[in-house]
Amino acid sequence: MMKRIILSVIAVCVCVSAWGAEGDYITFRMNDTQHSEVSYAVGQQVDRLVFSAGKLLVQKGQQVVKSFDQAALGRLYFTSTPTAITLPTTAETTTEGLVYGLDGTLRGNASQIKTLPKGVYILRQGNVSHKIIRK
Repeated sequence: MMKRIILSVIAVCVCVSAWGAEGDYITFRMNDTQHSEVSYAVGQQVDRLVFSAGKLLVQKGQQVVKSFDQAALGRLYFTSTPTAITLPTTAETTTEGLVYGLDGTLRGNASQIKTLPKGVYILRQGNVSHKIIRK
């Protein structure tokens, strides 16, 4: 228990000191067998990390964007480019944007995501891009 508290405090200190300019990304790596990751744009998608009752809450203002069980979270790190799958909000997936295949070909617009075959796609909306997995 004490180890988890100390690690949480260290993580908060690292986040506060490293969380600088907007446009950087924070990436969370899970302890699962695939070491799955998710990235968020700092300042644009998230601006706060809160540790509460064994959970790490990723927030934009007071709204919780994502909640992670601390035991399931392997590590978090900052990068200048997203290195993982990002999770768009419901509003982002319903607003107009363009969907590209991984080979760079235009596959349609955001409203057509559900009609695409299973696979990985890039959703581009203005100057924001999300990697999306269609299962």
